[in-house]
Amino acid sequence: MFKSRTVFVVGAGASYELGFPLGSGLKDRIGDLSDFYFEFNSGLTRGDHLIQEALHVSYKAAGRDGNLAYSAGRAMKSALPVAISIDNYLEAHSTDEHAQAVGKLAIVRAILEAEGNTRLTTDRGRSSIDFSDTTLQGSWLTRLIRYLAEGVKREDTDDLFQNVSFITFNYDRSLEEFLWRALQTYYGMTEERAAELVGTHVVHHAYGSVGRLPWQSGDGPEAPYGEKVDVRTLLELSKRIQTFSEQIDNAHHSAMIERLGEARTVVFLGFGFLEQNMQLLELQGLHAAERVYATALGFSRSDCDVITDRIREILMDDLVPVELRNDLTAARLFDEYSRSITQ
Repeated sequence: MFKSRTVFVVGAGASYELGFPLGSGLKDRIGDLSDFYFEFNSGLTRGDHLIQEALHVSYKAAGRDGNLAYSAGRAMKSALPVAISIDNYLEAHSTDEHAQAVGKLAIVRAILEAEGNTRLTTDRGRSSIDFSDTTLQGSWLTRLIRYLAEGVKREDTDDLFQNVSFITFNYDRSLEEFLWRALQTYYGMTEERAAELVGTHVVHHAYGSVGRLPWQSGDGPEAPYGEKVDVRTLLELSKRIQTFSEQIDNAHHSAMIERLGEARTVVFLGFGFLEQNMQLLELQGLHAAERVYATALGFSRSDCDVITDRIREILMDDLVPVELRNDLTAARLFDEYSRSITQ
């Protein structure tokens, strides 16, 4: 059980523990999916056929030349190696509607593909989860559910997430899918009861996600976790992906920042601390943060000092204690600081 309001800020490094690619791997995959090349009498020989078909359908319906999108895809493939992330690339080309169309379709395609390769899809058709799986045992998510459920009886789960929420900069739905399935396994809950608890307000996706899971309520297109979709659904799902410019002014961003401002404990897991993402987290008023824990695996000590100062800037507090570790994964941070984090 978490005794005070806690917000987890989750980045690609946290999903990496489940088998997802890091930012560089995701960029490479998106570049390959978008590298459209046609040969006479052979059709598409490079690039993704489903994305190409989706572009063909949407551009034809609008009476536009699809070659503009294919050209944008090839340009993206060439440029992505020097982009910090796909998000930064799309932000740099925020006025290029063709780059936006290709990039968002490729993000959805790559993320659904990556979801399908995780341990959460091992037992398709089951809503429970195998906690004995070695990959899951080594992830921070298993530790999360362990401490979330500590001391909480089945009949007292109404307020299980009262003090816990998540801001994720990942497009995948692994966090909510894991929580939904883990609650069913641990407490023997029904699918409906677990869905009611996890809901749609526990996890905030900073840049959107690749669709609403079948058990989630609300509007918008539905996409089962890690499964393939058709052209129509792919087009609909791509509309849920947002750039920095699109996100910064909307109500979802305001709700996300409100949660962060209310948190007494802030935990950064597998987060890259890219400046564009840090700007999205900047508070606009009073804050409640009393302590911060963070992973910065692989960062130099000098860079960790810079990151620490930047964290204090976004929280508007030069004195808030920041425990930043460049030698720990997300899972290992839980192992070393579980009692501190849950206070």
